[in-house]
Amino acid sequence: MVNSASKKNVYHFLLDHRLGGPHVFVKSITDRLSRDGHYEFTVVTTGRGEMTQISLVNLRHLWFPLYALEVAINCALIAWYGVCGRIERRNSLFHIHGAANIAPVIAGFLLRTPVIWHFHDVIPRFRPLVSVGLFFVERVTHRLATVAEESIRVYGIPGASLIPAPVDLDYWNGGEPRDRVRGPMKLLNTANLNALKGQDVLLEALGRLEREWELRLIGAFLETQASYGRTLMRRAEALGRARPGCRVVFMGWQGRDRVRDCLRDCDVFVLPSRSEACPIALLEAMAVGKVCIASNVGGVHRIIPEPDLGFLVPPEDPIALAEALATAGSMSPQAAIDMGARAREHVRSGYSSSSVSAQVAKLYGDLLSG
Repeated sequence: MVNSASKKNVYHFLLDHRLGGPHVFVKSITDRLSRDGHYEFTVVTTGRGEMTQISLVNLRHLWFPLYALEVAINCALIAWYGVCGRIERRNSLFHIHGAANIAPVIAGFLLRTPVIWHFHDVIPRFRPLVSVGLFFVERVTHRLATVAEESIRVYGIPGASLIPAPVDLDYWNGGEPRDRVRGPMKLLNTANLNALKGQDVLLEALGRLEREWELRLIGAFLETQASYGRTLMRRAEALGRARPGCRVVFMGWQGRDRVRDCLRDCDVFVLPSRSEACPIALLEAMAVGKVCIASNVGGVHRIIPEPDLGFLVPPEDPIALAEALATAGSMSPQAAIDMGARAREHVRSGYSSSSVSAQVAKLYGDLLSG
């Protein structure tokens, strides 16, 4: 048994309390690395969600221009927690997730705490924030990491370690084979209702599809994206009236057991995003053995590098997306099974939670020993 005094403290900083890709990354890594007892993990988020252990101020959801004030307040809070002992400063490091998450980067500089800054996005407008953060992070012991090589170019972070999103292949599997009843093509998209996720492009593409279909949308209705969410619902209602044999089902946020069930039950998984880095939802769908269609953005082309693993389409191109949907829908059952099997093996070869956790553990060891 590991002596508690020798445990290393890792603080995971997430910019949002609402569950998303970085949260899945953190949960997967902490679940696996907690088993050996060498690390004590604490999750710190702005706002309070189901993973939150230490909560920081979230002002940008009230009004985005308040983000500068939010950064200042949270930087002071983190520094104070370090001074008063709520955040341990010995044998500790900050694992910070997200390009815009600069408050803990600055606080790490103030506390002289080692920092891993992990980039989960490829959003050019965040480049100025990254430049500010790099000024501080380069003045402490640090490592930069990214889930997709495209972040290195967009944010100007040469030398960053490539540590992709992890997938638990024991959990994300196809389950028992199920007999297919012929009928509408079952489609699934798992993403919060956010313009960056491109559900509007998917609905436009479905309006061009000749066969009947059913689309399930699993994802939260975000107050910060309320206008977009309402627009999607109006479009879905109009599609239902125009195409009586088709329907869109808004399922809201669902736990991962329900997501896995829906993945197993669908025919095609669709990710029509305008921006992605290393989307874990796509990796999970491939691990379950599904035929997948995704926008060719960010690092997605590295997840689907060959056409026999899935379909890549240009972003914001409903015509190309409709063509890919029609092709996927016309595949024979055996061809779909074979594509899914190849996709799962590709995920196993580069994205398994065991291999990614080993990479993270090595990074922790190098940083703390240094």
